[in-house]
Amino acid sequence: PAYFRGLRIAYRLSNANIHVMSAKGSDPMSIVMFAENETARSANEYDKAFCVFDRNGHANYDAALATIASSPNGQIGKLQAITSWPCFEVWLLLHFRYSTAPFNRTASESSCDRAIRELLKCFPDYTKGRQTIFEELASKMSNAITNAKQLHAYNVSCRSNNPSTRIHSLVEYLIGIRSTGA
Repeated sequence: PAYFRGLRIAYRLSNANIHVMSAKGSDPMSIVMFAENETARSANEYDKAFCVFDRNGHANYDAALATIASSPNGQIGKLQAITSWPCFEVWLLLHFRYSTAPFNRTASESSCDRAIRELLKCFPDYTKGRQTIFEELASKMSNAITNAKQLHAYNVSCRSNNPSTRIHSLVEYLIGIRSTGA
């Protein structure tokens, strides 16, 4: 959430335009259910709801994607999944460099731990939950968007999803709100 709060401030997106909320649970299904409940409760308040979550070994990852795809709001594009595989740190790593190297679990490390280890090589001060993360990486955001689009094209061509991220599509959408005055 800190990354998106920082983006909102940097691009002067008012609270009327964007709300950054955290679900009570961090697993994909909890995030999707929170977004569905929030959009149902305040149907006219939201044009879109984005569910940002990681693959990172969550047993209900596929079920969360299926729930979005089958929901009325998902079918009209009002509810969207913004996923990263294995974790959000792939997006942060793309601020520094492009890579298609997969992050796989080992006996001693999760796939996300391995992604964080790679990120630390480029960004030694990184810590999870870092409140100033957007501000520290803002100057590299266009590089991240370019790298994420290239990674997405690579993943489509070889039917891969490790690593992957769709954060760039949300970032571009949010920047576009400012550009269009929506």
